[in-house]
Amino acid sequence: MDALASKPAVETWPVDRLRPYERNSRRHSAGQIEQIAASIRHWGWTMPILAADDGMVLAGHGRLAAGKLPGFTEVPVIVARGWTDQQKRAYVIADNRLTDASD
Repeated sequence: MDALASKPAVETWPVDRLRPYERNSRRHSAGQIEQIAASIRHWGWTMPILAADDGMVLAGHGRLAAGKLPGFTEVPVIVARGWTDQQKRAYVIADNRLTDASD
C-alpha cells in the first residue's frame, strides 16, 4: 500500500473522459449538484475527482455531475494509477463510510 500513498499529481481531464462508478451508492439531487457547481464557480476546483486509469470515478461523483453542467469542459483529476480492482472497491467503500460517520 505504500505505493498508493505517494504524492499524486493533479491532471486536467475533459469531463467526457470520466464515467461514474456503476455501483456507487451515493446519489445527488439536481439541487445538490447545482450547489456544488455554484461553489466551484465561486471558489474554483478546490478538490479534484479521484478516478481510475480508465476514467471510472472512485470519488467525486457530485463534482463530476457539476462539471457536466454548462460552462465546464474540463475537471481536475487525481488518477489512481495501478490500483487493483480490489483496491478501487475498498477505497469507494471506505470513502462512503467515512462520511457516514460524521455528525
